Amino acid sequence: MGSTPVTDLPIQTLMYRLRGQYPSLEMSLDAPDSPVGDWFLDLQSTPRITAQWHSSRGFGCSVGGGEYGEKPDEIYRSIDAVFGRIVSLLDDDSESQPNSVPHHGQMALAEIRKKIVGINQTDLSARMGVKQPTLGSMERGRDPHISSVRRYVEALGGELQVLAVFGDRVIPICFGEEESNA
Repeated sequence: MGSTPVTDLPIQTLMYRLRGQYPSLEMSLDAPDSPVGDWFLDLQSTPRITAQWHSSRGFGCSVGGGEYGEKPDEIYRSIDAVFGRIVSLLDDDSESQPNSVPHHGQMALAEIRKKIVGINQTDLSARMGVKQPTLGSMERGRDPHISSVRRYVEALGGELQVLAVFGDRVIPICFGEEESNA
């Protein structure tokens, strides 16, 4: 059978994958104080790398000492993406990109298009079936329709998720297409 134990949490799976790739690397996994808190995986590497995971926000990655409670430098939705990034940090001695995700994880639509996906307005407007000036107006808009933002993100290959944050509680919001089973 495989050498990776069955785990309940993606952060544990990340730890086992990293141990398989780097057996001599020391790591510590810190559980949250509350069920809705963040998990932290500290890698005792040079430079020090910290992976952060939350069930509704996904993964974060930071390099360096950082202060307790700081937001991660980079945000990733999938375990494969954060694993690949950590491997590149360990193998290349590169650094994470502080402030590449402004406002603690928020990015403007145009910034996502340019920095994350690397596509121009003309190509994206063709994917969406809209004219380029329409797309430009959407990127500059201050109060876009959620349906428009969803189309935009899906055309980039992503999935739009809207979250409401109440202290430690993070609740995904649905808009008429889904209904909670609670």
